[in-house]
Amino acid sequence: MHEGHRQRVRERFLQEEGLKSFAEHQALELLLFYAVPRRDTNVLAHRLLDAFGSMRNLFAADIYEIMKIEGIGLSAAILIKMIPECVEKYWLSEQPPRRQIKSVADAVAVIEPLLYGKPVEHVYVFCLDKTNALTHFDLINRGNSDSVQFRVRNIVEIALRLNSENIILAHNHPTGNPKPSPADIRTTKQIAAALLPIGIRLVDHLIFADHAYYSFIRQKLIAMDVQQDVLEAAQYSGIFLYE
Repeated sequence: MHEGHRQRVRERFLQEEGLKSFAEHQALELLLFYAVPRRDTNVLAHRLLDAFGSMRNLFAADIYEIMKIEGIGLSAAILIKMIPECVEKYWLSEQPPRRQIKSVADAVAVIEPLLYGKPVEHVYVFCLDKTNALTHFDLINRGNSDSVQFRVRNIVEIALRLNSENIILAHNHPTGNPKPSPADIRTTKQIAAALLPIGIRLVDHLIFADHAYYSFIRQKLIAMDVQQDVLEAAQYSGIFLYE
């Protein structure tokens, strides 16, 4: 019975050319075919969605939390966690090598897809060389729905290790409001101040919430309580054109 049902689901996917008409539990059911060979994956899909609330939350969950769901073993959990990772690699493969970041719009185009839809806060650092080409980026940490912790020292170490001339900091607000909190502003100023003596500029901090974003450099927040040349260097070097 299970094999006949699975074949019908596969044929539906092929005939409809994708998952557009599939409900979340049906899409997840199909995915689990390839990790759970002899169980009713419809039941497992419902268990996962009941536990995590949505596919978005499921894909962002810790792998060991996923494995706590009855019927979900290591193979199924790994497959689930691979999906967003594969999507990210697919997106990155479409980016030109050493893409130049010369405006806020350039930065948003590169960074937004990495943070869109994530149900917990993630902090990334993006490293640029002297031509403003993106050379590297790192996930610094992930937190919960309204906060994330990391050390300023981590940002400085990455920037030094990769011989960065400039860096962009980015994180997301899953709550839907990109406006920075007092802690966001305080930490950004600390990072800019820590980088300044070693000749590395924090040229922006971008906060994303759904399709909205907030740019610190546009709001001149990076210059607050930091030497004025942090702002002036970013404004006049061609890094951000204020389009």
